Amino acid sequence: MLGALLLSGRHSPTSLHAAAAVAAAAQAAACGSVQQPCPAFCRLLLSTLHASFHSSSSTPLASQAAEIITQAELQAVPQSTVSSDRLLSSTQRESLAIFRRFNISQPQLQGQVILAKVLRSTRQQVLVDPGYYGLNWVSKQELAAATPYSASGQPIQRSSPELLPGDYVKLRLAACATPYGDTQLEPVGIPGDVRAKLVWDELETRMRSGKMVTGRILNVTTKGYAVGVAGYVALLESNHALPETAAQIGTLQPFYVASMDKPRKLIKLSGVRREVADMEEMYRQSM
Repeated sequence: MLGALLLSGRHSPTSLHAAAAVAAAAQAAACGSVQQPCPAFCRLLLSTLHASFHSSSSTPLASQAAEIITQAELQAVPQSTVSSDRLLSSTQRESLAIFRRFNISQPQLQGQVILAKVLRSTRQQVLVDPGYYGLNWVSKQELAAATPYSASGQPIQRSSPELLPGDYVKLRLAACATPYGDTQLEPVGIPGDVRAKLVWDELETRMRSGKMVTGRILNVTTKGYAVGVAGYVALLESNHALPETAAQIGTLQPFYVASMDKPRKLIKLSGVRREVADMEEMYRQSM
């Protein structure tokens, strides 16, 4: 650019100094001697260049200057503004805080406690939104001792421990993405053995009442299919598996609990016809 200015004969000391500075900065960046131009320096050069070439906006030299200005503007945004909260406005800081609290799409959040919003509650389950692309059903028994929170993270004092739509509850992000494409959330403050007992008791209750449970077929076994249900691996025997059920390996689908053997930790399931499952789901949602 400096050479173009000298050849054109249309230059001033200010424009020459600005062009020389831009050329020096560009050469330094190209040689790797600097990682990133100083934003304040770039803005000063931009204002100088704009003022210098404003009167000759129709010349080829002005076009070259505009191109250099555009490139400098793109480089004038420091990377640190993305990673440093100190350089953000109050609105940006609030937005970033909300993103960190409710969006769990970042792998480094695995194992952390997050606030999930309660969307709906039935007699058996609570539907929560953890801020990811999917919603999650959590057993109501697992959240029996959970404290409701406001959106700002403040505990809500309430005479009844019932979680209401709009409340927030603390859950631990066990896995951002399971092999089935959803997230795995765990209650906070419940030991593993206590949680396993709660789940077992809930499965027994559903077996006695004839209510469905949801699970995924994991793989084929010698006797049928291994099915993952609420942390347990149950058995779906071949003679109790419907063709449409067995064909959907890895898909979340309903089952009936046929029998449970507590000493052996053995759970046997039976398939559910799709039309029956749809009717029961409609009934459950109406409750």
